[in-house]
Amino acid sequence: MLIVSVCLHSAALLGLDCTKVSVEVDVFRGLSEFTIVGLGGTAIQEAKKRVYSAIKNAAFTYPPTRKIVNLSPAHVRKQGTIYDVPIAVGLLAATKQVSTALFADSFFFGELSLSGQIKPVLGAAVLVNFAKQCGYKYIFVPKDNLEELDLIENVKLIAVENLPQLVAYLNQKCKPVYYIPQLREKGSTRVFAHRLELINGHEQAKRALKLVAAGGHNILLNGPPGSGKTMLAKCLPSLLPALTTQEQLELTKIHSVAGIFTNTISRPIQTVHHSCTIKNLLGTNLQPGEITLAHLGILFLDELLEFPKHNLESLRQPLEDHQITLFWHGMKVVYPAHFILLAATNPCPCGYSTDPGKECKCSPYQIRQYQSRLSGPLLDRIDLQVEMPRLKAEELDFKSTGETSLQVRKEVDLIRRLQQTRYQHTDVNLNSELRRDHIAQFCALTRTAKNTLNLATDKLALSGRAHFKIIKIARTIADFEDSAVLREAHVLEALQFRLGM
Repeated sequence: MLIVSVCLHSAALLGLDCTKVSVEVDVFRGLSEFTIVGLGGTAIQEAKKRVYSAIKNAAFTYPPTRKIVNLSPAHVRKQGTIYDVPIAVGLLAATKQVSTALFADSFFFGELSLSGQIKPVLGAAVLVNFAKQCGYKYIFVPKDNLEELDLIENVKLIAVENLPQLVAYLNQKCKPVYYIPQLREKGSTRVFAHRLELINGHEQAKRALKLVAAGGHNILLNGPPGSGKTMLAKCLPSLLPALTTQEQLELTKIHSVAGIFTNTISRPIQTVHHSCTIKNLLGTNLQPGEITLAHLGILFLDELLEFPKHNLESLRQPLEDHQITLFWHGMKVVYPAHFILLAATNPCPCGYSTDPGKECKCSPYQIRQYQSRLSGPLLDRIDLQVEMPRLKAEELDFKSTGETSLQVRKEVDLIRRLQQTRYQHTDVNLNSELRRDHIAQFCALTRTAKNTLNLATDKLALSGRAHFKIIKIARTIADFEDSAVLREAHVLEALQFRLGM
């Protein structure tokens, strides 16, 4: 058996980014021993047993000599089962059972079963997109991963089901069948169970949701139990426009790493229970958390003040930067987190301190303690704060005659296109993303509007952040009226949405 050293190309996942990894395989004389070096995790060390059984059960010869696999660069930590396939192919190539002619232009990843079947892995969409950017000609993909790769354009993939099939392709005994991803149809119908027309009353809160959908603002709904906060919050997805193709690709990468596949053009809504741990909220080096799964959609925190305070405080950086940065063994992992924060809360532990029709059983101290769980800095980052009183009986019986979700969604589509046109030469898309330099350029206030805003800022002791958030909300209000400048009426309406709590 002629023995040589070989090298194959793969990658290491770091959040939604990749680092090129060379899988170097060396087989030489000596007692049978299998060593994998290069900071591989537990799953990679377990690959020895999977590779051994897969090679034997696929009727190939497993080298009964010393074997060393180096995952280079050695300073980058590697996790997961994506190296099973390149390690197995490397061992076969090192013992001349597989031709190395295509290796320089090939990219490998996949998990092996004990029978030699190639199983899907997490992060396939990220890996394939990386291989495409690196210019690999032959990208070998587990067949069961193909469905999530439809949005990656201008790439040819070779789907493989088992180790013998892959070896036959590499030895050029049969021609590979290329899979060319096809873009999903965007015209699929979206059906929403919760819609504005099904809810009576709360016209101010509905108006606030409309502004949230158009400008991408964050919102807090505050009111007694049963006032309709949760029901109204569930209507927000019905007001948001469908995902664009580029946005679908972004979400596909996130879902691929998380092990989720959703063939939908609707924006995600992540409803988080207050028992959620900070690890599940923020994510880890291997798994994106709830805030990343809500990227380009909605993060809904019901019963906001029941969340542990340190969990709520962890939202401050993602709300400001639209991304979450984690550190793992000295390496930085960055996940996108550009979401609309939609929160609902009761005003006190019993819930009735703002309800004139029911007696509140909480002491002033209890109310202060309860509300103190929401810190000033976090509350300052929430654009709209809306009071939702309990509806009277006649309001409950009254059939809603306001706008339907479909009507609002069409209007929101127009407003968002207006914003994209306005900001086409900047790095922002929505009013909520404006920075101070953008505000000076795109948010001209009339003299009376400016005087009103300055007076309110001083009288109410608003922070600089709150001052500029009011301008952003007023910008969205003005867009609905097709007004280039912000008038006093726009500022006054924006101010009332900042004083809800």
